[in-house]
Amino acid sequence: MKNMLFILGQLTDQDADWLARAGSQIELQEGARLIEYAHATESVYVVLEGQFAVLREGRRLGTIRSGEMIGEMSFVDESLPSADVVAERRSHLLALPRSVLQERLNENPGFASRFYRAIAMMLSHRVREKEVDHAQAPRPDGVLEPDELDPGVLDTLSRAGDRFDGLLKRLRAGR
Repeated sequence: MKNMLFILGQLTDQDADWLARAGSQIELQEGARLIEYAHATESVYVVLEGQFAVLREGRRLGTIRSGEMIGEMSFVDESLPSADVVAERRSHLLALPRSVLQERLNENPGFASRFYRAIAMMLSHRVREKEVDHAQAPRPDGVLEPDELDPGVLDTLSRAGDRFDGLLKRLRAGR
């Protein structure tokens, strides 16, 4: 699932507008390194178009695609990146400088609450997916599989998808 849906599902339309205004668009060519293992990053990124490989010591750990966020873990826990992130094709991103994002979080408690809740939900979902991937036992009756969604969440995700589409439109209009 695109992790920006977790983010935008918790944020307001005004918050999404702020993200579009506060960020800057960047383009990376295939093979360009966005994040280097154990080196500080200056921004949190939203992949608008493209695809990235997550690598550690040459071993592929995952893939990041359009609609996903990069660098949020290091932003939240202030640790150095635990992997390299390399563009697998030409990609467009929205870069949110850490200092600008932190200032917004400090100045606007409502935004901070929504943003951190969204990050917590997104990271929780990742952990649950990994647990299911590693578990071989069948799931108990009534427990949703990782690709199934609780019907109560669908409306929130639909609004989040609309916000992501709106974010892309606003950013494309500004190119």
